[in-house]
Amino acid sequence: MRKFLFATILSLALLISFAGAAIVGTASINAPAVVIENNTGVITQINLTVVNGNGTVEVIGPQVVGNSTLQSAEAAAMYASQYLNKNASNYNFYYNISTLGNVSGPSAGAAMTIAAISALSGRPLVNGFTMTGTISGNGSIGPIGGVYDKIGAASADKLKFIMVPRINGGFYSMLYLLSQDTFGIPVIQVSNISEAYQFAFNKNANLAASRSNYSFSNNLNTANLPGAPLTCSNNCSEDIFQDLSVSTLNFANDSINALSDSGRFNGVISQMKATTLQDSGIISKGYLYTGSDLAFRTYLDSFVFDNYLSNITVAETVTTSIKQYCDSLSPPQLTKSNYEYVLGGELRQSWGEITSESTLQSFNYTSELTTDDALFNINQAAAANAWCTAADTMYRLSNQTNVQTVVTSPSLSSIAYTKVSRLSTYGTNLYLTAANDALSAKNYALAMLEADYGYAIENSSEAELTMNTTQLLSNSTRLAKNSTYGAWATQFANEAMFYVYQSNMTTNSTLKLEYAQESYTAAFLANQMSSDMALIYNSMEPGNSPQTTGVQQTPSSTSGSYYTDLVQMLNNIVYLVIVMIVINVVLLGVVLYLLLPATKAGRVHLSQQQKKGRKASNGSNSNG
Repeated sequence: MRKFLFATILSLALLISFAGAAIVGTASINAPAVVIENNTGVITQINLTVVNGNGTVEVIGPQVVGNSTLQSAEAAAMYASQYLNKNASNYNFYYNISTLGNVSGPSAGAAMTIAAISALSGRPLVNGFTMTGTISGNGSIGPIGGVYDKIGAASADKLKFIMVPRINGGFYSMLYLLSQDTFGIPVIQVSNISEAYQFAFNKNANLAASRSNYSFSNNLNTANLPGAPLTCSNNCSEDIFQDLSVSTLNFANDSINALSDSGRFNGVISQMKATTLQDSGIISKGYLYTGSDLAFRTYLDSFVFDNYLSNITVAETVTTSIKQYCDSLSPPQLTKSNYEYVLGGELRQSWGEITSESTLQSFNYTSELTTDDALFNINQAAAANAWCTAADTMYRLSNQTNVQTVVTSPSLSSIAYTKVSRLSTYGTNLYLTAANDALSAKNYALAMLEADYGYAIENSSEAELTMNTTQLLSNSTRLAKNSTYGAWATQFANEAMFYVYQSNMTTNSTLKLEYAQESYTAAFLANQMSSDMALIYNSMEPGNSPQTTGVQQTPSSTSGSYYTDLVQMLNNIVYLVIVMIVINVVLLGVVLYLLLPATKAGRVHLSQQQKKGRKASNGSNSNG
């Protein structure tokens, strides 16, 4: 009632203000917003009056209007006029937003555009909907923040549906489904004003068929999947990999089962269970890493749905707990039979530590965090937890007793520095941060492998832009067949062949290219890992004391290795000075020893002269 009175008073005020101008039309539209002070979604009402004029666009409602909101109003008026083949310079547009607070942000742009189309055309909007999204000069509707809170506000106001910017895949596409299922309101994705027009002006639009959806399926062809074709050729030990695959599958299923206990999201749960069942079949065919990686991704999704009620405080608490878990892990000593899994665990522990730490820091970056941010951070925390769980599993399974421990040779340092330097040309990322941490800890083998991961992803992404599907598949096959030194390299090589098979089996050209790109990245990484695992193995030396192989747990610094070397250099200088002092003392002693006979003769001569002096003094009298 209060909102209605407020809107009525504003409309009357506007009509009085424009009494001297010919009113072309008016329109009102609901627009969701987020109140920053308490992170709450609200529904505002945008009232628009269009009169004959000279192209003026104003937002005259709230006390303070941000520049981005005003720019959105201008873009909305311009595009709405263009959409209707009208000249915007012949009209004045006066927007008023029903809020007593300040307004900023561009997310009402799409709603302002639809309102302008209604006012200019005289066509009424359907009742009971809201929409959010930015507006561009070509009418496309862009992404916004605070989706979860805005959809919640639309549901609380008993609106029939909400239109949001279309997002194809990824976390925010999943967030639409989560919000839709949580609040029980259709979330309609639209790419542009033309798509939005169909729902804003057509009361018979099929909302049920247009609801947001998100597929947890990988669209993989596994019915006749052949066994993994490549066999590990050197220093192979895949028993731990088998156990790791089962462990990954188990904790993904545990998360899905926890979600089942909530009694919600039945459609989501059935999809997730189907995907992990598929992943199990992939693992049974020998694609151990591939099946584990797919189960890992399902785990991330299920973890977000399992924590769908998280706010900022809950998300921070969850992330803190995971960070503490990651920090508590300690790798066993290296041996010639466990080194692949100890290093593989250290890789994942470092990713978990860095990800959980950066996620915790993000809570302090801004006070304008929304529930979207909380859920995204939950997703990041889930990744950290999964990595550290994998590390924990590898450490436990590779811990050996009564076995000769080894250390990797310092000679790997030059290779590690070269690889990290090469990766740094692509800018800062997770792998570069982890590689620099490893350099600071003088864990050169780990630094090499960190750099391999980052370089494989970055370099293959560049190469994929210059190769077509056929070339990608050909190069993937060639690289994979020559990259089977050790269990990890072989598993990546088999993953490359898995996606070669997927690409060959689909007739969808888009999917065919995507699978070919996945294949090339895996093959490139296999090639890097195969080469470096051989270098690491051949550099090993017997270790007579416990080896420190733990990952660096202090914040990363790209110059950490520089300061470490500087301290070492200063220590060397001090040591050299001490040595020089000792040498000089010894030389002085030698010189004194050689001069000792001459010193004794001098003392005898002095003694005789003193005796003669005393005798002369005793033989004469002197008057005082």
